[in-house]
Amino acid sequence: MNGLWGMVVTGVGIAAILGGIYLTWTIGKFPGIKRITKESRLLKIVIPLLILGAGFAFFCVTMSPINAVIVLIHLMLFRLIFGIIGFVVKKIRGKESELYWQGWGALIFCTLYLGIAFFTCNHVFSTVYNLDTYKAIGNLKIVMFADSHIGTTFDGEGFMKEVEKINEEKPDIVFICGDFIDDGTNKEDMLKAYEALGNLKT
Repeated sequence: MNGLWGMVVTGVGIAAILGGIYLTWTIGKFPGIKRITKESRLLKIVIPLLILGAGFAFFCVTMSPINAVIVLIHLMLFRLIFGIIGFVVKKIRGKESELYWQGWGALIFCTLYLGIAFFTCNHVFSTVYNLDTYKAIGNLKIVMFADSHIGTTFDGEGFMKEVEKINEEKPDIVFICGDFIDDGTNKEDMLKAYEALGNLKT
């Protein structure tokens, strides 16, 4: 498992480096950046790198280094997609657009996509299933939750609020299915989460 995880981390790291190089080049193509850098080769590298570095540092501080890498990779992928579309459009039109819509499109779509992902990651949604069985177990209410990722999605206090919602359902059984905490979950959140589990009423 450690070997597989190492391969994943290495792959993500390589993708992030390649993405950084690619994004440095694409940032330099924005009209405003072009006006600043003009014909200076040094500025064409330094200014995009500073912008990219500032963005990466922002996400490192506000979220985590791993999440910052994820944002970087997603932005690279969206820029690649829009780059391919732009290449096709250029071939059809015979000239390149001055608006640089490929860059703006990648930035807007990546922001929307990750914004929606962040919202769904930090908000719990319940799904109700009604199952019939021939076994004589009466009316049995089961609550199952998974992928809470304490400390990544919400903290111990946030999990306690979710436990209160579970108790409102008055379940007979509660199943905890995987990824309750992460490697980076701190002790304080763990203790609060375990305390919350102790408040489950079944």
